[in-house]
Amino acid sequence: NSCFADSYIFNHGDKTLVTPEIQLPSLNYAPITLSFWSKHVFENQFECKDGGLLEISLKDGTYWTPIPEENLLTVPYDGLISSEHQNPLGNQRAWCGTREWSRVAVLLDDYAGQSVRLRWRLGTDDSTQEGVGWYVDDVAVTSCTHPPPPGVMLQPLSSRVSGPPNGQVVHSLEVSN
Repeated sequence: NSCFADSYIFNHGDKTLVTPEIQLPSLNYAPITLSFWSKHVFENQFECKDGGLLEISLKDGTYWTPIPEENLLTVPYDGLISSEHQNPLGNQRAWCGTREWSRVAVLLDDYAGQSVRLRWRLGTDDSTQEGVGWYVDDVAVTSCTHPPPPGVMLQPLSSRVSGPPNGQVVHSLEVSN
């Protein structure tokens, strides 16, 4: 399934896509990641007029905060939404302009063990120029399937790397238990 929100409107707008509540696993199952495919064409004449961002709620959708930018592992925000044209997301970092289909990966370890909701939010300004909208597809939250046994930590006793420059590299590790 996929979702599309258009950005071609004459009044400023605030469109959202919200997940049901998701129970994230504990940090024992880290890394916990959100991944999705995204494509957008937003109005972007000389500045970011329309844009989209990702938010999270820990309070059953009552309070929302933007996902910290450092948690965006791929496809970071690329603009600051202008506040001059009544965009409800004005002065916030967001995805702006045009981007072809890209896989976005987001680290959710900061929220491990909690119930969360995620929200994709598209803010548009009060003018209409070019701009089509935002497609979001193939949303998934993943983590490791089994935590490591308690007290087990792999630590190499020694390591050696060999291989030609800019070629295949072989890592040799010596591990004891």
